[in-house]
Amino acid sequence: MVCFCGKRPDPPMDLHRTPHSCGEPCGKPLEMEIEGGGDGSDDDRCLHVCVLQCHPGPCPPCKAFTPVCPCGKKTFSMRCSDRKFMLTCEEPCDKLMECGRHRCERICHHGPCDPCRVLIKALCFCNKKEEVFVCGEVVVKGDVRQIVGFSCNSACGKKLACGNIFVARIAS
Repeated sequence: MVCFCGKRPDPPMDLHRTPHSCGEPCGKPLEMEIEGGGDGSDDDRCLHVCVLQCHPGPCPPCKAFTPVCPCGKKTFSMRCSDRKFMLTCEEPCDKLMECGRHRCERICHHGPCDPCRVLIKALCFCNKKEEVFVCGEVVVKGDVRQIVGFSCNSACGKKLACGNIFVARIAS
């Protein structure tokens, strides 16, 4: 038999603990009441875990206060267990996106930001051709306004370090 929190099989008997309890903090994620029932995703859960000693039955409501909205702009003074819906400040998220260059323009939201959809211009390695890419779909290096980094499959034509000979190979 596993203890109530599921951490230890057959916990040893201890007269100072509830039978079948491992004696460690429960650690189960606390749920919150969602208007409309929620969808069972992680967004339906409180950000806190049960701190009671391993116990039978359901965990009590969360006693912690919800300090800030997901984007961090607004402070709330409401217990997690009292909220009936996901709180947001209704302002633009403005978090730095995974690309590291652009900021999220969605309204304050729970969960990760969408992949970056900003169109960026990039120059090929030999600086002859320019193409437009979706930022979140390519790995880019350098300044967002002028990103060097794709092969245009044409002869490079750059001078070598000696300054005399031009490279006549495909840029890559």
